[in-house]
Amino acid sequence: MKSFWNFLFQKNADRIYAVASEDNVNMGYWLDKHLKNNFPEIEKGCCVANIASAAAFNINGERVYGSTMAADSTFFEMFSYDLVEGNKADWLVSWDRCMVSREFANAHFSDKDPLGQIISFNYEGSFQLTVCGVYEDFGNSILKAPDVLIRGDIMPKINSSHDEYMSNAGGGVCFVMTYPGADLQARQSDILDWCEENFWVYKSQYDNVRLIPLRNMYFLDDGNKDWTETIQFGNRSFVNLLLAMCILLLAFAVLNYINMTTALTGFRAKEMATRRLVGADKRSIFLKVISESTLICGISMLLAILLAEALCPAVSRLLEYQVSIFKAVTPVNVLLVLGFIVVLGVLSGIVPALLIQQAQPIEIVRGTLRLKTKTVYSKVIIIVQNVVAVVMLVSALTMGLQIRHMISADLGYNTKDILVVDNAFGQTGQIRPLLDRLRTEPCVEEVGQGDGIPLGGTNNWTMEMPDGHWVSFQQIQGDDKYFDILGLKIKQDNHQRAYWLNEYAFKQIGIEETATEFQTAQAGTRQIGGIYYDFKIRPLEADQSAAMIFNHGEYPDDNYPWVLIVKTTGDQAAAKKLPMKAGC
Repeated sequence: MKSFWNFLFQKNADRIYAVASEDNVNMGYWLDKHLKNNFPEIEKGCCVANIASAAAFNINGERVYGSTMAADSTFFEMFSYDLVEGNKADWLVSWDRCMVSREFANAHFSDKDPLGQIISFNYEGSFQLTVCGVYEDFGNSILKAPDVLIRGDIMPKINSSHDEYMSNAGGGVCFVMTYPGADLQARQSDILDWCEENFWVYKSQYDNVRLIPLRNMYFLDDGNKDWTETIQFGNRSFVNLLLAMCILLLAFAVLNYINMTTALTGFRAKEMATRRLVGADKRSIFLKVISESTLICGISMLLAILLAEALCPAVSRLLEYQVSIFKAVTPVNVLLVLGFIVVLGVLSGIVPALLIQQAQPIEIVRGTLRLKTKTVYSKVIIIVQNVVAVVMLVSALTMGLQIRHMISADLGYNTKDILVVDNAFGQTGQIRPLLDRLRTEPCVEEVGQGDGIPLGGTNNWTMEMPDGHWVSFQQIQGDDKYFDILGLKIKQDNHQRAYWLNEYAFKQIGIEETATEFQTAQAGTRQIGGIYYDFKIRPLEADQSAAMIFNHGEYPDDNYPWVLIVKTTGDQAAAKKLPMKAGC
């Protein structure tokens, strides 16, 4: 199945590939540039990366927040996004150019032209950026639409690990575009050889490189983890499940209509017999019944469209994808809907139409037609309806039990009444007034600071062991209150100021839990502060991960926590409004 977005307007979709590892789509910031320099099939490369869901900007002395994405200068040459204002050539001028969405521009530049305005981007430093364009929301896109799009050249400036050695192996999503007619898939093994020779993570962790066509990205089934949250993936199984449920409901409705109209055949037959007496032929009677069912389908479709549009916000949240029926109205789609109404009208009306058309006047007089429809046709349809109803009920019950299991699954730490707020507000010293204000709220029990939460994945730290194998650790870091709120369970305290490990990490390293230190090939001896019982890291379906855990105690003022976790109590409705109330 092709992505709706790629199919509609990405002119270069057939030439664009994402270069990905075997289990996720993230690569180093410089990879696309290295590949372009080493493989002549590649015309352009572009790294795209989500920087923050709520980065801080200063606009005319006012502090505002907006989701922020970085992309290289080639972005608009590879991808087909149109501007509302500005010129794409201005995007190429300098690293300090940025573009904003129409919604962001209307909110913060409503009284002036946004083009040429200087905004201050405050993220691991302060950068003065010039607005050079305004774009519409990306719409049906695999890229999550940002409020502000900045040049990728800033990435090494805000994080030195985005260097040409790709010290950060997962800084963004690497896209490359081939020359027309070039076969990049034929060079896959050569690209893997280059990565194994030049990319450190391929020397330690990965054995495969994937070249994913852009058209296949949205419904990518395997290896679709994106730790930067740049890509908006679709769940093929979930969509197919919803489609199957819709088809079942539609079939149920059609069968119900057929059953009701068949039950009324005896009454309608007298009407049709009278029409026959005044000159109507079988064909006109057949078409009349079909036209009636088609008209009912048309009215039902209109009501369904209005109801679907009203439910679009809820469906968008469910699918994590912006859905709008009205925005999808095009001449082609209108013709498809009209064709669907005609086909559905014929299917719904053909059975009663055939029964009435083939009825003999003598059957109508005797009443045997009505008896036949009630004893034969209705029973068959009712049996089919009951089978469909049972199947739907069993499916719904199974889904409900599975969802209940996922919701109530034990993660190894607390999840009830906890809000997670992305920190785009500054370092610990800068956000202390915010923390104090949150703690004064009656529905807040405590506020902690940390680098992400276990279920969402945190920072990755990969180490080589003396025997040559590599271990990938998830770093869980926070202050005292962070660990108190989550309630991670301690198994053993070694009374050393060092990183603690979870149980699974000892198995990965290959040491006993009695050990108080372990050896690495590059960093030498590392002390073990203690042991935590295993807890769930990353999504529920993922395998267990090794973890290195560090409790900072009290966060120093110059630390930049990724998230604030808020333990709430009492009025949950009021608690959910806390971020807005506190000016988050």
